Amino acid sequence: MPPSGRLCHLLPAAGRADRTRPTGAAARGTVGMPGWHRMWYTSAIMAGPADDTHDPVPRSSLNGGTQGRSAASSDPAGIVGGLLARELELSLPPEAPALPGELSRPWTAKSIDLRADWFRNIPQDPTLSLGSGLRRSLKRAVFSLTRPVRRRSDRQLAELAEMTARLAEEVEDVDGRRLGLAEEVMFLREQLDLVVGRAAEVLDLDRRLARLERVLAASDAGGAQLPDDFYWRFEERMRGAPEEVEAKLRQYEGIALAHLGSAQAAAATGTDEGAAPLWVDAGCGPGLFARILREWGWRARGIDSSPMAVAACRAEGIEAEAGVLPDCLLGLEEVPAAISAIQVIEHLPRAQWLRFFRQAHRALADGGGLLVETINPLNPRALSTWFFADPTHLWPAHPATLEIMAESAGFQEIEILYLNPDGAGEAQDFALWARKR
Repeated sequence: MPPSGRLCHLLPAAGRADRTRPTGAAARGTVGMPGWHRMWYTSAIMAGPADDTHDPVPRSSLNGGTQGRSAASSDPAGIVGGLLARELELSLPPEAPALPGELSRPWTAKSIDLRADWFRNIPQDPTLSLGSGLRRSLKRAVFSLTRPVRRRSDRQLAELAEMTARLAEEVEDVDGRRLGLAEEVMFLREQLDLVVGRAAEVLDLDRRLARLERVLAASDAGGAQLPDDFYWRFEERMRGAPEEVEAKLRQYEGIALAHLGSAQAAAATGTDEGAAPLWVDAGCGPGLFARILREWGWRARGIDSSPMAVAACRAEGIEAEAGVLPDCLLGLEEVPAAISAIQVIEHLPRAQWLRFFRQAHRALADGGGLLVETINPLNPRALSTWFFADPTHLWPAHPATLEIMAESAGFQEIEILYLNPDGAGEAQDFALWARKR
């Protein structure tokens, strides 16, 4: 209940009924109003607005009751409309909520209007001069008592409107950031869709490449499956006398000794100071090159797919283990300083050549060296004499092909050495020596 409505109970009981019930045009104005609106309407008729800084009723009007009554009766609707404009506005049904971006403008305008009302003088109410002396005194008393309350209410409404306006600005700022985040999320989703699409393409290409590798490996594998005991005897006969084979292997003494010095210098700065560097000979056969490497100061270890070759190495006191290139290089327990593959790569499918270089690069220590020897395909006599005679040979390796593969795997300082000339002076073999930097 509005303050003026509550103060109506202070009137004497004998005159309360006729003082709180509007009549005439005022009574018609209360039709359809809620109960508290009708009471506030009654209180407004009794008290009405007045100026904060002036006497609400001029003294002259107290002596001129007839003039005041004629002024009040001439425009009662205008007086009532001016008094209840704010209360009638509050009684209206709420408007549809504004969008977040439209909150600050109406609330800012409302706070300005309420702040202006706070400083605006309340107009004089001619109805305070109506009635008998006791009625006028009671009206003025009620108006004086309710005026601070209404002023305080106006100030609180203005402050509330200002806080709401600031809150609306914060909501707009949050909403703007939310829209920015939504746009960023949409952009990231588009990028994710692109990445997922490209990943699907890469997976499809990888599956197609795997199928091609299987087909290529199947085409290269013809004749490679021979009994181990047969191939062991075949190789002993085809390679020539052991003295000739050893003489060819000792051509790498300069490379092995030079690399041994750099490997020992690197090991001196590590935790294995004093230990001989490790050289892994892949496709070691009976261990002839591993035995020569030990003479040069290396600690040699052999790997071969032939159980008979592994047994022959161990019989000579050489460390050896069974393994198949190129995957056996990934399971080394110790990081080697050098890896060699003498007359081996022509036994591997072409699809595995690049993988051999990459896994050798991954297995080697920094500064490590890789030595690869195979038959020289640029010499037709070497092909006809040595390559095609072995049924386990799959494809001759071109020097340029191996050089490009080694470079692609990350090797540097790549050298191609042409070795073992035939009667016409043409090299029958070539070797690739590369370093990991």
